[in-house]
Amino acid sequence: MTGPKRIHVIQYGLGQVGRALLRQVLAGREQLATRAGLELRHVALVDSEGLLVGSRGIDDGALHWDESLAMARLAVADGISTAVATPHQSGSYARNDGDTIRALCRQLQQLLDQQGVALRVLPGADVRIDPEMIEKIRAGEVVTLADRRRYVLLELPHELYVPLDRLLRDLEANRLTGIVSHPERNRGILAQPHVLEPLLDGGCLLQVTAGSLVGTFGARVKEFAERLIFQGFVHFVATDAHGSESRRPLMRRAFD
Repeated sequence: MTGPKRIHVIQYGLGQVGRALLRQVLAGREQLATRAGLELRHVALVDSEGLLVGSRGIDDGALHWDESLAMARLAVADGISTAVATPHQSGSYARNDGDTIRALCRQLQQLLDQQGVALRVLPGADVRIDPEMIEKIRAGEVVTLADRRRYVLLELPHELYVPLDRLLRDLEANRLTGIVSHPERNRGILAQPHVLEPLLDGGCLLQVTAGSLVGTFGARVKEFAERLIFQGFVHFVATDAHGSESRRPLMRRAFD
């Protein structure tokens, strides 16, 4: 059985329309591969100043260093002093390997230090469920939070809930703890919230998105996120930031 047909894309224009188009393509990449058998891969991005930004290690976050700087400054202004970068890994994000993520975090930290931005950036990843996850963590291919091999941020498919019992047992056997990212936005969990309590009993932790608590993703998600907090199910609140203009790295509103 052959895989999806790969199409290399060079995009000209990273203004407001260009960025919106790029994010739309990236968000629908898995559906294109599944339904149409096409794998769109941006090999270069060209902005109005002629700057080429290689896309290796980049998915739906900051598109270039100026955007990263803007996000960092927003985070510092909001009272954040340390951030863990969590690009997607595994699944259709296999090209985001551990060495690339670590190298980009080092480059960003150097840039922040040069620009006098008081933010510490640590490597991490939002990891798609993968049967080879444990082996990839051992090999350093998958990055745990802060790269300390203690906590793994787990991303479920957005459309459905996938049982995690076996994975959680395997993680525990390797002295690792799983943290499910944005469960309040998972359609399967929204439809059957009772699946969360057994996860918590099995040692899993939950992380909700700050934007969910202020209505960014709609009233239903906001209500569910608040209910999870009132039930004592939430361990972490994260920005899940993607840019300086939309889904920004802000936390204060959620806590207020």
